[in-house]
Amino acid sequence: MLPDLSAVRIFFVTAASNAVGFGHLGRCLALAAVASRCHADVGFLVFGSKAAEARIEAAGYGSILLDESSLDVNAGDWPVPHDLQADVLVVDLLFPAFAAACPDPSALFERLHGLGRRLVALDVLGDFSITSRLCDIAADLVVLPYVAPPAPRSRHRWRLLEGTQYALLPPEYEDLPPRQLRQTANRVLVSCGGSDPEGYTSGVLLGLEGVARELEVIVVIGPLFSPALRSEVAALAAASHHAVRLADAPRSLLEEMLWCDLAISASGLTKYELAASATPALLFSIDAFHDGVNRPFAATGTAIDMGVGIAAETVAKETERLLDDVTLRQHLATAGRMLVDGQGSRRLFTEIKKELSC
Repeated sequence: MLPDLSAVRIFFVTAASNAVGFGHLGRCLALAAVASRCHADVGFLVFGSKAAEARIEAAGYGSILLDESSLDVNAGDWPVPHDLQADVLVVDLLFPAFAAACPDPSALFERLHGLGRRLVALDVLGDFSITSRLCDIAADLVVLPYVAPPAPRSRHRWRLLEGTQYALLPPEYEDLPPRQLRQTANRVLVSCGGSDPEGYTSGVLLGLEGVARELEVIVVIGPLFSPALRSEVAALAAASHHAVRLADAPRSLLEEMLWCDLAISASGLTKYELAASATPALLFSIDAFHDGVNRPFAATGTAIDMGVGIAAETVAKETERLLDDVTLRQHLATAGRMLVDGQGSRRLFTEIKKELSC
C-alpha cells in the first residue's frame, strides 16, 4: 500500500538545462508521480532553462524557475517566494559542473534546509558526492540509489538509504508481469541518451548493419539531439536493410522495452529501467568515468557490458549472440528483475513519512 501523504507539501529542487542535462529532473519527475499518488502537494524549484519549466508544467506541476547562477547563494539576491516553504524538500542538484556553479554547497543546503521540516538529498556516484566529499551538508536523508561499493559509515547528521531497493523509477515500473521471451528474436531497441553528443546512435546503427538477419529496430531520438545528428540518424535508418523506426523523445521507454528482445543502451540511469522491465541489454559507456561507475552494475549479471564507446563489430557480434541465445537472455532478464523491482520510489516515500512522524 502506498503511504498516505495527504496534506504534506513536497518541493523538488533540481537543475536542468541543455548544459546540465535532464536526467536529474527526470528522476525528480518520477518521484513526483509517486508522491502525487500518495496524495502529496507537489511543486518544483528548478535551476535551469525554460525547457525544464515546460517539462514540469506538462507533467502537471507548478514550478519556480531560477537561473543556474543562483546556486551561488553568496552572489546576490535569491528570489525565492515565501510559498516555497514545504514539509519536505527533495534535492537533486549534483550535476557534473555543480562544483563550479556552487562554490559553497554547505551554504546552499543550509538555506534549502531552512525552507522545510525535512531535506532529502539524492546523491550521485563519483568523487564529488555527498557520501564521499559533502558529508557535512544539512540533510536528514541521503539517498544513494545505485549499485555501488558500500558508502562510508561514519556518523553524520543525516541517515543514509543506499542500494537498488531505492532505485527511483516512475510508477509504471511497479508490479510488471514476468517477461515472456521469444525464441525467434529480432526486435532491438537503441537508446543512447538525451543528447548523444558523440553520435553513438549512428555508430550502433552502423553496427547493426553487420547483423545478417532482418531486424525490427526502434531508435530513440533524444530531446537534445542536434539537428545534424537527427538528420544523420534518419538517413541511416532510411538506408538500412533492417526495418528501422524512429521514436522522437517518448515520455517513457517502458512500452519499447517490453516490445524489444534486446536493448542497446548507454549506461546511464536507463539501465535501471531496463533491469526493472527485465529487458536483456547491451550497455556501453560514453567515457571512462561512466565506465567506472557502470562496472559494479555490470558485475551483477543484468546486462552485457561493451566498455567505452561503440565498435561496429562488437555491436554486430554481441547482438547476434544474444538474439540467438534465449537462455542467456532469460538469465539477464531474471537478474535484472531481482536487482530492481520497481518499488524504490514507494520505499523512499515510506521512509519520508517516517521522518515526518519523528
